[in-house]
Amino acid sequence: MAWPAGVQLVAINVGSSLNFFGDPLPIKVNVTPVLGGQAARLIWSATGQTIVLGQMEFTGDPGSIASFTIPNPDQPGFIDGAGNTARNWSYSATVTVGNQTWVQAFQPVTGQTEIDLDMVQDGQITAPTSAPTPDVTSVNGMTGAVVLSGDGGGDGLSAYEVAVNNGFVGTESEWLASLNGDPGGDGLSAYDVWISLGNVGTETDFINSLKGATGDAGTPIVILAPGETELDVPPGTPDGALIFTRDA
Repeated sequence: MAWPAGVQLVAINVGSSLNFFGDPLPIKVNVTPVLGGQAARLIWSATGQTIVLGQMEFTGDPGSIASFTIPNPDQPGFIDGAGNTARNWSYSATVTVGNQTWVQAFQPVTGQTEIDLDMVQDGQITAPTSAPTPDVTSVNGMTGAVVLSGDGGGDGLSAYEVAVNNGFVGTESEWLASLNGDPGGDGLSAYDVWISLGNVGTETDFINSLKGATGDAGTPIVILAPGETELDVPPGTPDGALIFTRDA
């Protein structure tokens, strides 16, 4: 099946099985998500698609491996049939080889991208359990065992994913649209601010209040023509005036 965009997947590997005569046997694997001890209906909230996990069948030659993908339980974006956030569910795998059937319970952990179903213990689900985590490079000559890397963590949640985890239901576009608030009202004019500070008067009074007092008179300056001296300073020039003579 084509998974919706954004779903984080885990590859499940299943090795071929043989009878006592060395003949390959058909294998059926039926995988069901389990949440709260019951089979769960998972819905990818971004698209509203129900995720139905079904059955895989194959008959492989000795040493061959079949693989299929399922969603990693430790990711945001899923809801259950009641609209509640669904996360950290487990899986129940019913495996049938020939005329024998057994059940294996497992729960991929954060950052895990591959699980060897042959390494998962048998048993009915009583609580979510993790798949075995020791580093294994092969089983009876077959590769694809569980390997967990300790280098680096996974990507953090986006703001949209955090919103979904906190109850938001909708697409990313709908979430972005929800961030737009209503337009604000007009701000106060300078005159309104002046009034709010306790002043009283009209707008003209406010404008007039902006005019400062007349400053003190500056120092007089006298500029003499080339060749003139202080004796040529005009009568009545105040004491302390600055006197300059132009260059010829």
